[in-house]
Amino acid sequence: AVPAVDPHARWAISRSGDLGYLTGPVRNVRASRDGGKPRYSNYTSVWKRQRDGSFKVVMDVGINTPGPVSFAPGFTRAPQANRFTGDYDETTPPLGAADGLLNAEIRRDQARAYRPNLTTSARLHRPNTMPIVGDKRILQWLATQPAFATADTRYTEAARSGDLGYSWGTYSTKGARGATAGGFYVRVWVRERNGQWKLALDVLQPQ
Repeated sequence: AVPAVDPHARWAISRSGDLGYLTGPVRNVRASRDGGKPRYSNYTSVWKRQRDGSFKVVMDVGINTPGPVSFAPGFTRAPQANRFTGDYDETTPPLGAADGLLNAEIRRDQARAYRPNLTTSARLHRPNTMPIVGDKRILQWLATQPAFATADTRYTEAARSGDLGYSWGTYSTKGARGATAGGFYVRVWVRERNGQWKLALDVLQPQ
């Protein structure tokens, strides 16, 4: 069956118009399996403008969810009140540094690591869990989660305007009985007026 992407999504694009992202709900009905019962998920895609002016997907990840994911009707721009409008200089922290610092801290304590890095409307996407929206709800949930065993940056890219970027890397966690699980993470970052990078969206995709 072909997944049905509902006409609802949250999106953002950089001031320079060369990088953006979308996230929204998906419903998949497989008549030959599960008795036609729908399965639900939430996709996240990062788009980059090409030399011919078209946009192409450079990163696409998703999570399965226990039920349908609610989004506002239509395509809604993600809020960002303190958007970066300055220029790069020697005081502007690179995206790779922000991603690496977060990875170092989540090996100790997830809630403490994410606390200074979240936008107020951030989204946390975790497998088989409904998306968690808003910094307060995210921190409450993270307080119940164990620290990561490992987390390593593999790639980062920022828009020319320096106000939006994404990163991806690998992670692993340890269960209560010592079993190790892992996979990939994808993060969408926005830079605020003070020059600091903040997380707009964070997705884990197990391997």
